[in-house]
Amino acid sequence: MLPPDHPHAYGADEENPWTLWWLHVAGRDLSEFLDAADMTMNAPVRDLPDLYGIVALVTEVVQRMERDSTNASLLAAAGAAWHVMALLASARSTSSSARNALIDEAAAYLRAHYLERTSVAELAARANLSPSHFAALFAKQIGEPVLRYQTQLRMTHARELLDTTGYSIARVGELVGYSDGFYFSRQFREVHGMTARQYRAQNKG
Repeated sequence: MLPPDHPHAYGADEENPWTLWWLHVAGRDLSEFLDAADMTMNAPVRDLPDLYGIVALVTEVVQRMERDSTNASLLAAAGAAWHVMALLASARSTSSSARNALIDEAAAYLRAHYLERTSVAELAARANLSPSHFAALFAKQIGEPVLRYQTQLRMTHARELLDTTGYSIARVGELVGYSDGFYFSRQFREVHGMTARQYRAQNKG
């Protein structure tokens, strides 16, 4: 599904092409249907909840429009088209729950592997999503982008080490995944508004 006024491009496998049907829908309530179906340019493709039922409805639209342009036929075609939209919208809850679970799994993976620098592309591949779609879903559900979330995880452990050990700042950085002590110090200051040394002194003072 594509929102109106958005340029797009697509293609099919040369050896196994698909059959292409276009169904253009317009109306005052269209934006509400798109919101309900959770359809965006970042995620325009949707598995059909009832393939044969939707094919039958689209066929009805085509047949009604080909038959004549009487009010009865136009109303019947419009009703079938909105029925298609309603089916897509009603399928959102199931697909959203599945996506939420995938994002929760990705966040759990990052918490367990915070020492590693895992890319968005790697996480997206694990969730079988495109990187852009995964990144958007992650930020929406977790509340911050993937890389910032990774940084926050590392900083949580860094604060714990600064509070409970006498390790040097460089050693703390190493233990939370930073091989470059200067980069760790810069990251710590960006997140906390103070250096790691100042943080330690403040909390032990």
